Amino acid sequence: MTALFLLAAVLRNKALKTTLFGLGIVGSVVVFLIPETILPMCMMRTMRCYTVMQPFVRIMGVLIAVSGVIGGIQALRRKSQG
Repeated sequence: MTALFLLAAVLRNKALKTTLFGLGIVGSVVVFLIPETILPMCMMRTMRCYTVMQPFVRIMGVLIAVSGVIGGIQALRRKSQG
């Protein structure tokens, strides 16, 4: 997802930038849903994989989605240079 955002930052095509930011947002939603929704992580709620990894993965998924939304809005507001 970071590679998608970096590639979008370098490109000049407005439609391609918006598409890459959209793909990054979809990817971050998938990352957010991985722990316990798509893939059960632990047997018990007291295990470290549940108490540490799940909150970290969820927080990072939200941060990546927010950066994608901000980047997508900025890409849509700018005039096409390419």
